[in-house]
Amino acid sequence: RHSNAPSRYTDQARQVTGKNPGLWSGDFLFDHNQQYRWDMINEAKRQWDAGSIVNIMYHSCNPETSSTGQECWWDDRTRGPRSRVSDGGWRELVTDSTNLNRKWKQWLDEIAEHLQFLKDNGVEVLFRPFHEMNQGEFWWGGRGGPDGTRRLYQISHDYLTNVKGLDNLIWTWNVQDFGSLSEDVIAYNPGSDYWEVASLDVYEGFQTWKYDIMRNVANGKP
Repeated sequence: RHSNAPSRYTDQARQVTGKNPGLWSGDFLFDHNQQYRWDMINEAKRQWDAGSIVNIMYHSCNPETSSTGQECWWDDRTRGPRSRVSDGGWRELVTDSTNLNRKWKQWLDEIAEHLQFLKDNGVEVLFRPFHEMNQGEFWWGGRGGPDGTRRLYQISHDYLTNVKGLDNLIWTWNVQDFGSLSEDVIAYNPGSDYWEVASLDVYEGFQTWKYDIMRNVANGKP
């Protein structure tokens, strides 16, 4: 929300506590915020140099309906993160060498340039794309099974890791705390080879059963 001032909340926390927060988070964002991507990346380096852990997310525009990964807005139900991809569009997206698949990888090329800068400067990143993938609010979410959301996660992981060589990314898999969580961690899990951290977004309050499910699926990983 404050991409033009990426240190805003860190500065506020420091003013209150007198200490630098141990975790800083940014987002590649979309629409008018695209001009602030380098501001965000430079702030990530500053925070890393100050001793913080760096987390970066990616609220991408809809690859089926948007011409670029940057020109949309939050409430845009046609092109924005909260829009929908058609079933046919999804099949094309996760099928190698199709037009939509190549378009998505071009969008990954754009963020890879920024992530490469962080790699060159020794910054390791908790990278959390496709967050809350078991809900349907975002265009990437709500598609369980081997050809669903987890497949796009796998494609993106393999491209950024094997093609772009970004070994500074600590891949963070994320789901939301629905009552179906025990089934969701199976249906939406890209496989433990594809993530270093299993994470849960909690909206309905902490309960032990949620923790137990995530601890079991993490199998010794954070």
